[in-house]
Amino acid sequence: MKALVLIDLQNEFLDAEKGRYVIPDLSKIPLLENIRSLVPAFRSHGCTKGTAQESEIKVQAEADNLVIWVRAEYSGPNQTSPALDAASTPEDGAAEPAGGHQDGGGDGDENLPIPPVTATKSAHENSHFLTGTHAGRTPCCPPGSEAAQFYPAITPLIDTRRDIILTKTWFSAFKETGLAEALRARAVDEVYFAGILSNVCVLASVTDSIRLSATHWKTHVVVDCLSYLREKSHATALSKLSALTLTSPDEQDAAAPAVSAPLITSTFFHPHPTLYYVNGSIPSWRVQIALHHKQLRTNAVRMYVMRTPKPTRSPAFLAINPRGKTPVFVDTDPARTRTYESLAILLYLEEYYPGTAPAKSAGCNYSNASPSPSPPAAPLLPPRNLRQKRAQVLCLMQESENLHSAYDALEDAYWAAKKEAEQAADTSSPSVDPRPPGGSASAKFEDFITNQRPLLIQVIHAELALWEIHITAAHAAGTRFLAATQTLSLADCAFYPILAYMVHRGFVFPERFKGLERYYGDMTGLECVHGARPEGW
Repeated sequence: MKALVLIDLQNEFLDAEKGRYVIPDLSKIPLLENIRSLVPAFRSHGCTKGTAQESEIKVQAEADNLVIWVRAEYSGPNQTSPALDAASTPEDGAAEPAGGHQDGGGDGDENLPIPPVTATKSAHENSHFLTGTHAGRTPCCPPGSEAAQFYPAITPLIDTRRDIILTKTWFSAFKETGLAEALRARAVDEVYFAGILSNVCVLASVTDSIRLSATHWKTHVVVDCLSYLREKSHATALSKLSALTLTSPDEQDAAAPAVSAPLITSTFFHPHPTLYYVNGSIPSWRVQIALHHKQLRTNAVRMYVMRTPKPTRSPAFLAINPRGKTPVFVDTDPARTRTYESLAILLYLEEYYPGTAPAKSAGCNYSNASPSPSPPAAPLLPPRNLRQKRAQVLCLMQESENLHSAYDALEDAYWAAKKEAEQAADTSSPSVDPRPPGGSASAKFEDFITNQRPLLIQVIHAELALWEIHITAAHAAGTRFLAATQTLSLADCAFYPILAYMVHRGFVFPERFKGLERYYGDMTGLECVHGARPEGW
């Protein structure tokens, strides 16, 4: 059995009106979104249903996995400590605040051999702090207060019939709560931790989990379901969580064997691969067309990059892709293989999901009404024996980046100039008439309109002329796809979103690009392209 321990999802940390230690939006928004996704996925993780005829089909269902909700109530003497996160500064290497917490013993079964846990030298020095409780001048989660209640967005996730709800009075979820006994009684063999705060209560609980588990269970941390008050404290906590080790009492100074507290993401519990994407972005759109063509189900996680702060710059996402970019494809293999960069994902999908599910003929058809059985999805890459055709598809796929870069240069210059414009009114797209209403613009914006924009559009048209040659050759060969293939290919997945994005932003096909205009219409009519169309377009 697996157990998910969710720590301190309370108003004190999540409600700006009721809480005193409210986490920033950069931490709060992804936490709540990921927790909402994590809990139902965890409940059904590892569960399959099916008939004798459908033994291959996996369906989400209720499993025996245990969900434990831990809430804090601190009522100790409030004498000397500053705010909670300030009290956590020992983890950042500062001196431990005197009297800021109440010390106490461990969880409890004193007959068990319980070796101490260490991480870095500073973590060992401050382990005394993690065994404490909040006792600062500013109250935290006072018993009976609204601040101590579960946050309203969390309560619908709690199943009071099946879940365990515990109240802790110390930083650690194990101390004087009976949590360890509950895990042993249910023969739990894996425990997953998530919640608030990563550098205080989560770290204290994970440390105790490793210390108390002995041979009973493995400890894991769901890294994208952690929150923090300060990024520096969070980064330090992640470093310590990934480096916790178990030592024998008589080997305190010896090199300790690593005891895994692996940092996983919530995608681990989903039955399908996960795609992190940005709606309407060219790289994400490329991958989505391929996924729809293959009819490969995914756990789609939309990243709202227009938010402030950007979710792609959050520590949780940067742990997935240090570049902070989408798309990212996380597979369901045991290693949870992560692939980023859109062209790399396209190749990965074709390698490991060459013909995933039935699809309409020619990869994607115009009609949904065909009563005949659908063949497997056509490959997006010609077979190896068709060496020249395969090479042509690969070349065109990579070549699409030239047009992508050319159009990005136009957009980047437009937004840079617009930012400095004297008039703040919204403008039309850079592909049509970017001049702000009223004609009042900064010198930089006028320079963009008069000098930069024509040159950048000239580069784009020169690039499109090469693609007109490619598609004209394909039409002459009697096909509607790039590389003159009979079905959709990786080249189309890579190129079409750029063209469609330009049209969405105002591009109008001139007479000399009639082949591309026809191609755009043919592709737009495909079922997989329609299914992958950005939301709201």
